[in-house]
Amino acid sequence: MKHLFSPLLLIAILAVSGCGYDDGELPITPDTLCGPHNCSGCCLGNTCQPGTLDTTCGKGGGACVTCQAETRCSPDKNPICAPKLPLDSSWKVQPSTANIEPLDPSDGLSWDADNSPPDVVVEMTCPTDGAPITTRTSEISGLTPSWSDGGCTTTANALLNSPLTVNVIDIDFAFDDPISSFQYTLTAADFEAGVVVRTLPGNVGTLTLRLQPRQ
Repeated sequence: MKHLFSPLLLIAILAVSGCGYDDGELPITPDTLCGPHNCSGCCLGNTCQPGTLDTTCGKGGGACVTCQAETRCSPDKNPICAPKLPLDSSWKVQPSTANIEPLDPSDGLSWDADNSPPDVVVEMTCPTDGAPITTRTSEISGLTPSWSDGGCTTTANALLNSPLTVNVIDIDFAFDDPISSFQYTLTAADFEAGVVVRTLPGNVGTLTLRLQPRQ
């Protein structure tokens, strides 16, 4: 008995045979999708990454994340994008130099009644992991004073989470004459630079703070 193929059956067979996968190519199934079951790093789309780079950070088969500039990939920590500096590290914040305008912008007059330059002190209140501490530099006369004393030593954690309070003062015979004041919370970028230059409110000049790691 002859077995005859109908034209429709032949077309169906050819169509099915044309739908195969190329050599080495597998169908995407739930078992081959990137995820916790087959990736110990992180998933970038459907590709498993080691999860240790700042641009592809993660673990446990979760989605990769990109760490911001002030953080680094630390997949074994929580959060996985951790600050680049240890939070318990100790740092000294040191008033370094100032540039004071020759005249007080508020009245256009000299800082002192006898037209002499101001006698400048920097008073700074620093956050700590306990009670804040307040220090003062020595008194330096002039429009470009510099200091190597005063300042405060505290932790990176305290400085990243609470502001410094800075008062720039002209010491007079009868009373302390405020020059400018501001508050500022340090950033991770400040620690990397090792220096902060702030314009003093009131357009009276600038103040430079140095950041020095302590052992």
